[in-house]
Amino acid sequence: MAKLRPGAVTIDLETGGIYGDLDHCPREDLLESAEVLLSLLPRVNHMGLWGLAKAWDADCYLYSERRSYKLPEDIRFELYRGKELAGRFSLVPVGRTERALHWQYNWYSR
Repeated sequence: MAKLRPGAVTIDLETGGIYGDLDHCPREDLLESAEVLLSLLPRVNHMGLWGLAKAWDADCYLYSERRSYKLPEDIRFELYRGKELAGRFSLVPVGRTERALHWQYNWYSR
């Protein structure tokens, strides 16, 4: 079973691109975390959803053009248990986020 691993990764659902912090994280770990994020889609997919992301730790985000979104309850994942991944899993909807502006101003790597 895939687990959330340390490392930042973002999935652009519009293009299918998977973007991660390859300077600091093994590609395999980022892809495993992306697999976990993509498994969310059947439960969280809605009009306006354009991206899924995970921060270095276990904080995950849903990017949507909608103003608000109520998360389904009881979403849990298995976490990699190592020194690098502390804390518990959390999922945060980020509403009113335009895709183009996010990539232009918020993405840390060009």
